Amino acid sequence: MGVNIHIHFTFVIILALFTWIFGFTNQETLGFVLGFGGLSVDWTIKLILGFVASIIFFASVLIHELAHSYVAIRYGYKVSGITLFVFGGVSQIEKAPAEAPGEAWMALVGPGTSFIAGIILILLWSVSRYLGSGLLIEGAVILFGLTGFYNVLLGAFNLIPAFPMDGGRILRSTLAKRTGFVRATEIAASVGRAFAIALAVFGFFFSIWLLFIALFIYLGAGEEEKGARMEHSLRGINVGKIMTENVSSIPPSMPIDALLSKMLDEKHLGYPVVDGNRVVGVVTLHDAVRVVPEQRGSVTVGDAMTGDMISVTPETEATEAIRIMSTKRIGLLLVLSEGKLRGIVTQNDLMKVLEIMSSISNVGARR
Repeated sequence: MGVNIHIHFTFVIILALFTWIFGFTNQETLGFVLGFGGLSVDWTIKLILGFVASIIFFASVLIHELAHSYVAIRYGYKVSGITLFVFGGVSQIEKAPAEAPGEAWMALVGPGTSFIAGIILILLWSVSRYLGSGLLIEGAVILFGLTGFYNVLLGAFNLIPAFPMDGGRILRSTLAKRTGFVRATEIAASVGRAFAIALAVFGFFFSIWLLFIALFIYLGAGEEEKGARMEHSLRGINVGKIMTENVSSIPPSMPIDALLSKMLDEKHLGYPVVDGNRVVGVVTLHDAVRVVPEQRGSVTVGDAMTGDMISVTPETEATEAIRIMSTKRIGLLLVLSEGKLRGIVTQNDLMKVLEIMSSISNVGARR
């Protein structure tokens, strides 16, 4: 589907933890044996079985996220990738259509996929119990049972109506029809934070792991709320209304020490590099200071600049410009039209406009 799958380094932590838990737990819940600890095998075999169970479970998590991504793409969202990390998996949506159409279906399909995977595995668990006896059959029964149980548990947990979980998105989609998108987001985020606090209190007494999950949910709810407010505040504003025109540019032949003097005089942290009428790159303070002081008189801007330019057009939405800066971790974008430099827009420009528009929106809402 054109969706990149990334494995964050913290995923190794959760994979090792689940391998250990599955391998050495000997606990029965609702008829399911949730670990291989009771098997009469060597500890190395238990670790291997725990690892296999962990791989099956996280493959199910990946399928859960792929289901989200598939429906999102069908509704016009742009999904840049899926990342498996210490808290499971997350689909990274680069760009969403206004008011998040189809969000309820997009959210529901993930838990639905987990339930289907869980039911299939539980059916295999049910059948395997009648295949006879022996360590191989006993190991298969435990494997199907615990992976089926945790898939159903994953689906149910994700349906809790609290951001940033799938249930929170379903709640927002339902509320948005009556209260509007931003207000619905605020309510869903508040529910998410309340749930996170309750989970943290419970985790304080029973499991430190739940404290980390609670923190993740609390921060995620806040980010969702902030993102929705930003989208609402900047709606209808494009880069052409924000950018700085008549931009000061520099030639690639300028020495670095002259560039630093110019930055100090004009209080700018970056410049487009123009050779004749052609924009050939961007140079920033970070690029300049990487050149050692002894060489700044001989090294030129052309040697230090970034030639791989990231640009937008005057028609680009302000929210899209913010997303690009955040994703690429840059503070300045060139604004080009028909190959010609029209201006620049900085992260500071966008944040100032966002602050002004947010204040206007808040005043309007209070009235």
